[in-house]
Amino acid sequence: MLTRLRHITADHKDSAWPQYGVSPIGTHAVAYCDNRLDGPPLVLLHGLFDTKATWLRLAPLLTRYRLIAPDLLGHGDSAKPDCAAEPPARRYAPDMQGDALRDFIAALDLDKLVLVGSSLGGGLALRLLLRFPELQLRGLVLIAAAGYPQVLPGYLGLLGGWPGRLLATAPLSALARHAGLLRLISHRTFRRCFHDPDKIPPALVAATHAALAAPGALYAYHQSAKNIVPPDNADFHRRFADIACPTLVLWGARDRVLDPRNAHRFAADIPGAELHLLPDCGHAPHLEYPATVARHIAHFVSKLP
Repeated sequence: MLTRLRHITADHKDSAWPQYGVSPIGTHAVAYCDNRLDGPPLVLLHGLFDTKATWLRLAPLLTRYRLIAPDLLGHGDSAKPDCAAEPPARRYAPDMQGDALRDFIAALDLDKLVLVGSSLGGGLALRLLLRFPELQLRGLVLIAAAGYPQVLPGYLGLLGGWPGRLLATAPLSALARHAGLLRLISHRTFRRCFHDPDKIPPALVAATHAALAAPGALYAYHQSAKNIVPPDNADFHRRFADIACPTLVLWGARDRVLDPRNAHRFAADIPGAELHLLPDCGHAPHLEYPATVARHIAHFVSKLP
């Protein structure tokens, strides 16, 4: 479990909150932002190859809540261990991330919280809810969330395969960085995630480039892509019918990363789930339409017992 907290001075110009770090047993540290307000706690979980900076447009619109946004292990400012002590199939896999998040929540002594997850973060929120009922979640917000079996984008296969393994080696990662290959990859990823490319935040692009340049990042991304599909992926969605936690589902109708039809599947499979589809919106509703997303979240939280 996580045993101590340590303060880290924030130096992100566009950060909405002070930044802190959480140190678990061992050497792994989880970086996070926390506005330290007295309102109901919302823990914001970003997606694959993303960082806590993804919430930079949403956070200023949710001023009635305590907002806590961690970087997943291997992402952003969090530790990027080689995981040599872990079985190969567990390194940066969803359940490894979930275990770290459970300990993170325990270290901050959070209860009656709402989990808000985008993409992989939504899938992790679901797994936290179903694996750790002792968390006693108050609500669940799924933003274009992972959770159903689907064909993975080609770039994930490449990054999780031998090209990603080679790219993670020091000489090739340095060459790719200097040649601009990493910037090209991130540019194409942003274009795929946004329906309107004019809404791509420059601050998020800068944070992504900085994260890619961090030591160990490409190794962590390679392992994350390699192990992205959980062993129970084919049947995990059958457990959604057991979810009693109030759930809000938000999705962009023009999502090109995760099929928008999954939004309707979540609404049908999770009892009582509330669904809102955002027209002319891609895979990042919280960035393309932050005011709309904030309004839906605020209304949803206001109704929670």
